[in-house]
Amino acid sequence: MRISIYSKLLVITGLAILLFFSLGSLSHQGPTIDEPVHFAYGVKVLQGLPIRASARENSTMPVSALNSLLVQNTSSSTYLEPARYATVFFLCLLALLVFCWGCELYGVAGGLFSLFLFCLDPNLIAHGHLVTTDIYAAFGVTASLYSFWRFLKYGGISRAFLSAVIVGASQLMKYTSLWIYVLLLMMIIIRFWTWAPKDFRAKINFRSFLKYFILFAVVSLFIINAGFCFNRPFVPLKDYQFQSHSFQSLQKIQGINSVPLPLPYPFIQGLDLCEYVNQSGDQFGNIYLRGRLHGPGLKKGFKSYYLMAMLYKVPLATLFLLMIALVVYFFHRRYYHFRRNEAVLLLPPLLFLIYCSFFINANVGIRHILLIFPLLYVFCGSLMVTWRQYSPFLKTGFLALMGYLFLSVLSYFPHFISYFNELVPDRKMSYKVLVDSNLDWGGKEWYLTQYIQAHPESILRPEGPRSGRIIVDVNNLVGVYDPEKYRWLRDHFKPVDQIAYAYLVFDVPI
Repeated sequence: MRISIYSKLLVITGLAILLFFSLGSLSHQGPTIDEPVHFAYGVKVLQGLPIRASARENSTMPVSALNSLLVQNTSSSTYLEPARYATVFFLCLLALLVFCWGCELYGVAGGLFSLFLFCLDPNLIAHGHLVTTDIYAAFGVTASLYSFWRFLKYGGISRAFLSAVIVGASQLMKYTSLWIYVLLLMMIIIRFWTWAPKDFRAKINFRSFLKYFILFAVVSLFIINAGFCFNRPFVPLKDYQFQSHSFQSLQKIQGINSVPLPLPYPFIQGLDLCEYVNQSGDQFGNIYLRGRLHGPGLKKGFKSYYLMAMLYKVPLATLFLLMIALVVYFFHRRYYHFRRNEAVLLLPPLLFLIYCSFFINANVGIRHILLIFPLLYVFCGSLMVTWRQYSPFLKTGFLALMGYLFLSVLSYFPHFISYFNELVPDRKMSYKVLVDSNLDWGGKEWYLTQYIQAHPESILRPEGPRSGRIIVDVNNLVGVYDPEKYRWLRDHFKPVDQIAYAYLVFDVPI
C-alpha cells in the first residue's frame, strides 16, 4: 500500500506525541511498586538464574532482561531511567503495529485514526515507560494475532514460521499470553466453520493442520526453554514444590504427575505462584471499588471492576468513538467480513474482559487489561473507510473529539497513571472510585518532598486522629492496607489539595 508523504508526516507526528508524553513522564518519577522486582528478575535472567525466590516474583518474566540489559550502574538512584527506554521502544513498535494493521484493513486513513487513538491513550502512555510486563504483553498479543491473521489470509510456510516465532516469544512476556493459543484456535474455527461440521472438515486439511500445529508447538517450546535459560526442562509435576491448591491437586493425579513436562522449571513455577496469589490475595491487599472494600482471597474480586475501570479511566472521547464505531459497523456490516477480520479484533477483548471479571481476583488496576486496547483501536479505524462520504459537520465533529481527547490527556501530564476522565470532575475525589495502580502506584516521592518543604507544618501519615495539615496517600486513606486506620479522616473530612494525585491533603481543625 502506497503511503503519501503527508501520511508519513502524520505518523511521525503521532509517534512524536507518544514519545513526548512517555519520556516527559520520566522526570522526577521514582520507582513504582513493581518495577524493582521486575528489574531484579531481569538481572537474574541475564545471569542465567531465572528461578523465582518468592511469590513476589509471580508475574516476573524473562522479557525484563531487555530492561536490565540497558543499565550499567545499579547503584545510581536513577538506575531505572535507562531501563525504562526498552519499554518505550516496544510501546512505539506497538503503535506502528496498530497503524499497519489499520492500514491493511481500512486504508491509510483508518490506520492513522487508529494510531492517534493509541498515541492518546493515557493508560498505555502511563505504563509504556515502566519496567513491567504490561506493555510487552500488549505487544505480544497484538503481534501474535496480527501475524497469524496474515498467515491465514495469505498462507505460506514463511508466514507460519514468523507467526510461530512471535507467538513463542510472547510467552516470555506475561502469562496472560497463554491465552494466545486459545485465540488462535478460535480464529481458525471462526474463519472456516460453517453451520455444518462436515463443511468445516472439508475446508480444513487436517494433514496440513497437524503440520502447522507441530511447527507452532516445537517453536514455542524451544523459545520458552531458551528464554528461561533451559532451566531444568522435563521435570514431572510430582517433583515441584507447588503453593497453590490447583497445582497441588494436579500433583495428586496418578499417571499425570509422573509425566516429564517439556517446559522449564521456572515457567511452571511461575504459573503456580500466579495461581497462588490469585487464590490467596497475597501481594495485593484489600480490593477497592467505589467506596467498597473486599478482603483478599478466593472469590473476593469485584465482577464489575474492569468495566468500571474502563468507564472512568478511558477518555470519554475514546469511549464515544468506540461506541460510534460499533454502531456504524453494525449498520454497515454487509460491507465487511467479520469472520475474517473484525472477529479477531473484537472477540479477544470480550473474552479477556469476561475472564478477568469472573476468574481473576487481582482487581488492582486497569493495567491488567491494557492488551485489549490496541485491538479496539485498530477496529475504530473502520470509521474512516467512508471518511470522504461524511458531511463537513461530521468531519468537524470527529476533529473536535480528537482535540478534546488531546487536551484531556495533556491536562494530566506527567501523571498519566492517575488519569481519570471527566466523569470525575473534582480530581481530588478520584479516590472515591478507584485506587491502587489506577491512581497511586508509588514513584511520587519527589513531589511529596517538594510539597513538605513548602509546607513544613504538614503531618505525613499520622498514626492516629489529630489536627493540622494532614497528608495521606490514597491507598492508605481508603484502607487498602488497614481499613480502620484512617476511617476517622475519610469519613469526616474532604481533601483540600492533592500532591501528584497520589497524596491528599486535609485541613483538620482543632
